[in-house]
Amino acid sequence: MIGKKDPIQKYGGKPLSAIATLAITVIMLVAGTGALVWGYLDEGYEEVETLASVKCFGCLGLDPRIDGFSEFWDVYPDGHEKEGQPVDHRPIVLNTLNDEDVDLMILFFWGPGCVPCAEQWEEMVEEDIASGHEEGGKEGDAYEGLRLHSVDASRDDENLYWTYHFNGKKEYNGIPRTVFLFNGYDDIMWYSHYGKMDINEVAGMIKDIQQIVLEIREHERYHDISHA
Repeated sequence: MIGKKDPIQKYGGKPLSAIATLAITVIMLVAGTGALVWGYLDEGYEEVETLASVKCFGCLGLDPRIDGFSEFWDVYPDGHEKEGQPVDHRPIVLNTLNDEDVDLMILFFWGPGCVPCAEQWEEMVEEDIASGHEEGGKEGDAYEGLRLHSVDASRDDENLYWTYHFNGKKEYNGIPRTVFLFNGYDDIMWYSHYGKMDINEVAGMIKDIQQIVLEIREHERYHDISHA
């Protein structure tokens, strides 16, 4: 209990010297590191191999570079391997955004064993932004006009992952990633967020996009009436 001396003295009833304490600490750290490496090489290899080189940065304890949002893109953004080039939008995106009842589409990229992926998905489910499991998951009921497509990045048959990658560079092939897409005035606008996304930011982005889409539709409706 905090504030009370342990009634049972350890290590033969004599307090450890500073040197002995340091030696034990070093031994424990070495043993722990060895166990971690062995676990990674023995059991973790199969998981990494399954992910097909798509890294789960949160699982590896690394902090990926997450560029802050500044604007939506209609082509590949500055710094991308295909900077300034038009995006070859995938059929599932084109078909979804051609639906007049759809305001925006979210692509959520995840992978087996990715803890931050599972955390973000569960948070989106709790807020009713998403529904079901990551595998085959869809949008929830919180936002009318939202469509959500959950994609296992290791089994991306439609090439969605690299089509909507934020910079196209292989060293940034991590998960989770959240991509927002909607119809602009002339082109599909999009933004790709790299790393686990705060649930409030997800909700805020959806609301902002829906407001933009509403203004675009009102402008187009006024334009059609004025030119009738």
